Amino acid sequence: GPWLGFAYGMTGIMLSALVTYYVGRVLRPGMVERLGGEPGAQATKALRKHGLLAMFGLRVVAVAPFAVESIIAGAARMKVWEYALGTFLGMAPGVLVTTVFGNQLAALLRENGGVNFWIIGGAIVLFVAMTWAVKRWFARLA
Repeated sequence: GPWLGFAYGMTGIMLSALVTYYVGRVLRPGMVERLGGEPGAQATKALRKHGLLAMFGLRVVAVAPFAVESIIAGAARMKVWEYALGTFLGMAPGVLVTTVFGNQLAALLRENGGVNFWIIGGAIVLFVAMTWAVKRWFARLA
């Protein structure tokens, strides 16, 4: 079902996020800025300055690949609790939409019409609106 799928998905995401965060922690300070150039330096600066909010924004908008964002956060020496909470809050809406949409699609295929289009439409509208709002906020932040 959607709730168990959400729990499994978020557990996998959080475990992966923490592993790649600690990969970034073992890097020497400044290495990400040198390897990533200006975008890496900007992301590091935003994470150091805005912490939780910047991580939330990065996860919702997905500026870079998931693992790259995690490594940058670790290399920026971001507090692990801010990183984990920002990752959870930023990833949860997309995972929730995916699991609810997947469950409704399965119901449609299984029962031929047992789908609630209001739930599907609401989930999509919520996800798009949230992505748009966070993208605008993150652009102003940068």
